[in-house]
Amino acid sequence: MMSRTANPATPADQGFKAGLRALWNGFTEPSLLAMALMALASAGMFVLMAFNVNPVVLSGPLGQYVPRSTGDNEAFATIEAFKLAYRPNPANAEKPHIYVIGNSIVAQAFASEPALANDMQRATGRSWAAFMLTTPYQGALDEAALADHATRHHPGVVVLSMGFDRFGQSRRDHLRLYKMARLGLRSDWADQQVREVLQDNPRRSTGYYAVDNRKFMMLNATTAGLRLLVQRPAVRRVDSYIRTGAAPANAEGYRQEILEHLHRSAKPDRLSLDLVRMTAGKLKERGAKLIFFEAPMPSTLFTDPADRMLYENFLASSPEMVAELGGYYCRPSAANTPPAEVFPDYFHVDDPVWQEKLRQSLARCVADMMAKDPLS
Repeated sequence: MMSRTANPATPADQGFKAGLRALWNGFTEPSLLAMALMALASAGMFVLMAFNVNPVVLSGPLGQYVPRSTGDNEAFATIEAFKLAYRPNPANAEKPHIYVIGNSIVAQAFASEPALANDMQRATGRSWAAFMLTTPYQGALDEAALADHATRHHPGVVVLSMGFDRFGQSRRDHLRLYKMARLGLRSDWADQQVREVLQDNPRRSTGYYAVDNRKFMMLNATTAGLRLLVQRPAVRRVDSYIRTGAAPANAEGYRQEILEHLHRSAKPDRLSLDLVRMTAGKLKERGAKLIFFEAPMPSTLFTDPADRMLYENFLASSPEMVAELGGYYCRPSAANTPPAEVFPDYFHVDDPVWQEKLRQSLARCVADMMAKDPLS
């Protein structure tokens, strides 16, 4: 009887097994092989995104997975702007649209898209589609980009903020915010303002979305992939900037920061005015109605009489400036101005009752505007 002996491994078999062992060791131990494979996979994924990810794709079902968390308002605003520009909802075709474009102060003031739509319906007797395109530290150029995308199909009513934090920024400040590229969208409106007002060159465009918006993609791509894998998109919370009832440890730092904006906001600020004037002009060309909302500030912010005087002077001059920009000025009445205790950090409202009153103030302003200047 012949004895059974193992066939000797060929050099090819040995090389294959050695490769498998190296691959396993590479993923379980630090190694150059693992690093090379991960780098290759990352490069492949980036190439895939560069050729397949674009605003139209992100305006579809895949876009819902881009925001990293409930408070990722830059991503939520980006995806919402893409939807409005490339896939407007047919269910909203016959409804007037209202777009709130502004920073965290405005976001905290109005807090909710559905609630704003409800207040608009009660004030005007019409069903509205409401959109909160609000982002933290929103600059004038981000404002222009969002306004451009939002109003391409339905100009509607555009609400811009009229707080003193808008004014007093230097050319360098505007360019710094623009070059941070926190939003994942580009706009000819913003690029034109960079060239003509700020006298600088817009960010270079290659025509490939993932390349032109690489900061946004690098920040969001990994989480987007994981959320897509488990089918768990983040649900937005518009008023995510402060925890209800909790005063932040650095509240006094916030106070000093906002007062610095006040001190720099002496009008006329020609640079900031020219930027918002260009955006307002473009919106009016599309047939949009403009409302500039003056978000209230708490009395505790102005402990120095000189600061109080600066603020009162600002408020007194705002209506005239808004008229110059071709918009309507909206400031809450005394009865709808929140008390100081609902501003834990001096400029964010955290009380749902007062947020409702601020939404009602805006809705009444829109109703009054429509009585004088009906929507087309």
